[in-house]
Amino acid sequence: ALVVGVDGAVNASGVYPLVMTTDNARGWELVSLPPLPGQVPGAQQSLFVLPDGAIVDISSQPWDLLGPGATAWCPVAAVPVEPAGTFAHPASYTVIGPALWWLTSGLASGSPALAYHVADSSLTCRR
Repeated sequence: ALVVGVDGAVNASGVYPLVMTTDNARGWELVSLPPLPGQVPGAQQSLFVLPDGAIVDISSQPWDLLGPGATAWCPVAAVPVEPAGTFAHPASYTVIGPALWWLTSGLASGSPALAYHVADSSLTCRR
């Protein structure tokens, strides 16, 4: 199992906690991730582990991707863009099945929330 730390769990060095267990949670090992491009120590990152083992950071545009076994982050080739006049709800991002899902709303009060998703297989590194 691989667990990414929750909001507020960034340590003083700016490293986002990622822990792994291979013994049904009897013991946990801290996984060291390479620093994100332009990462500011102590800044919170929004990291998601995708079903294929890749990790995506949605904290800024363009999103960054750390593929399985990769030693450096790369910018995502085609970052999904919400329609003009809408914004994404940061707390709504979640991985469901083979996709990353999130909610958006219009800027006007009372605007309905709309669900968007991107398949993890379409999140690739820009060449």
